[in-house]
Amino acid sequence: KEAVAFYEACVLHGDFVTGRKMMSAFLPLMYCLEKGDKFLQSVKYACEIMNRPGGPVRPPLLAMTDDVRSDVSQMVQAAKAALNN
Repeated sequence: KEAVAFYEACVLHGDFVTGRKMMSAFLPLMYCLEKGDKFLQSVKYACEIMNRPGGPVRPPLLAMTDDVRSDVSQMVQAAKAALNN
């Protein structure tokens, strides 16, 4: 939903002010997803938080730690809060 809104703001409406605000909300989450070696696990967990479960990762990938899970959860909530303002 948020990605579509970003596309519509920037591409369809040329509203780069809104696009920059949206990207500013996305960036902390993007940085969180890129850090460490748990990208796929983090993406799957973020989708799960957004009610779009993707299931567990397959071997050889391992489950994410509670610390990474907490970081992803905090970043998703922060992004959602920033986008709703």
